[in-house]
Amino acid sequence: MSELKSEFMEGTREVLFEELALWASGNFPENESKPFYFLSGGAGLGKSSISHQLCVRLDATELSTLGGSFFFVRDKSELASA
Repeated sequence: MSELKSEFMEGTREVLFEELALWASGNFPENESKPFYFLSGGAGLGKSSISHQLCVRLDATELSTLGGSFFFVRDKSELASA
């Protein structure tokens, strides 16, 4: 499924990914575990691509904290509804 969200440009948004890595490891902010990270923005700004890239990065770590992921894709019937 990586090809569905493959428009992510490597090397971009690194500050955000550093923050997300801290959050995912329970160290953001100030070592306080937070169950949710709210990522907001207008349509087409890359929220799904960022989320997908985060899952790819979490899945690739030695101590993977990724339990599962799902991405809605409007034009793929098998991924267009729960």
